[in-house]
Amino acid sequence: MSREIKFRAWDKELRNMWIVEGIKFDHSFSGGYEVMPPPDDQDIEWQNDEHVVLMQFTGLRDKNGNEIYEGDLVRFRNEEDAYDMVHEIAWKHNGFVVNGWTAHLESAGTVSEVIGNIYQNPDLLKE
Repeated sequence: MSREIKFRAWDKELRNMWIVEGIKFDHSFSGGYEVMPPPDDQDIEWQNDEHVVLMQFTGLRDKNGNEIYEGDLVRFRNEEDAYDMVHEIAWKHNGFVVNGWTAHLESAGTVSEVIGNIYQNPDLLKE
C-alpha cells in the first residue's frame, strides 16, 4: 500500500510552521537541499536546511482525522489501563516510532490525538 509523501517545515527564524511545496536537492554532492514554501507565501525564502527543519507526514491520522507528522506530540490514552502519556513522533530504524516506546506508530494510531509539536509546544512533553 502506498502513502502520500509530503512535508512541513519549521522556520527557525520566523518561528512558524509551513507546508512545503517542493524540495530541490543539490546535485553537486554538497549534501544540501532547498525547500520551497507554498506559492501563496512567496515572500518567504528558504535557502537550505540551516533555516528550516523538515518533518515528513507519517501517512497516518489521529482519532480526530488530523495528519500525524514527524515532530508531532501525540497523546496516547488507554482508559482500561489508565494510561495517558504524551510522546514525540520520530523517525528511527526505517520507520516512524513513538519516542519512549519500542512499538511502531501504526500499532497505537487509534488511541492517539495530536496535541501539538516539539517546536511550538515543547512544554507538553513535561505533562
